[in-house]
Amino acid sequence: MPVHPPPATFAERVSAATAPDRDRFIDAVRAGSLLIVVLGHWLMATVVVRDGHIIGANALTSIPALQLATWLLQVMPLFFIAGGFSNITVWRSLRRRGVGYSEYLQGRFVRLLRPTLVFVLFWHLALPAAAALGLSQDRVDVIGLLLGQPLWFLGVYVAVTALAPAMAAWHALSPRMVLAALIVGAIVVDWFRLGRGMESVGYLNLAIVWLFAQQLGFLYADGYLARLTRATLWATVAGSFGVLAVLTSWGPTP
Repeated sequence: MPVHPPPATFAERVSAATAPDRDRFIDAVRAGSLLIVVLGHWLMATVVVRDGHIIGANALTSIPALQLATWLLQVMPLFFIAGGFSNITVWRSLRRRGVGYSEYLQGRFVRLLRPTLVFVLFWHLALPAAAALGLSQDRVDVIGLLLGQPLWFLGVYVAVTALAPAMAAWHALSPRMVLAALIVGAIVVDWFRLGRGMESVGYLNLAIVWLFAQQLGFLYADGYLARLTRATLWATVAGSFGVLAVLTSWGPTP
């Protein structure tokens, strides 16, 4: 039998150690998105001392030039697209093995909430300890606020993950109908929010918009996006940025 030499480069060693059915592109999307999230929050976070009090601020409000960077650094949709791919892949695998919804939830939530629990418990103990050692209460409050704000993502992601099997069933019936319904729903919500001043209605889009991103992950899992031509993909990019420019320059979107 021929003897194959061991992989020489780091990339080759990683490739050899990766399961053949694992999607490396999705892994790259996750890793790249995490790096961009760290960079984006680092660029946004500022600390201001006003009248002797420390205030956490957002650099985007004081440096308008940075606002355009969010058009490239806003990678939250990529997390939900990658999550949609993973959710539907895991759900289909479990269904083939005859495993139900409760096992799906347990497996997905343990992966999500275990590191979050460690994070929350650590700071729940560290902040009171810092206050006891002399750190002023206003600083403790600012740190706690800034640490807690990004966790909005986890709450929405958990809800979208829980809904994935139901959305997968709808997707199996008519993928285009699901996307169309979610797009119309998001537009209607924004019409009430921006056109009628009903701000509280806007929270519905925390579900609708992120469920739409998850559905794109379903399409990727089905191989549909890979069948699109390069011209179609570039047209989609150009069209999306064009619509974004119109909505933010002349339309109702801030």
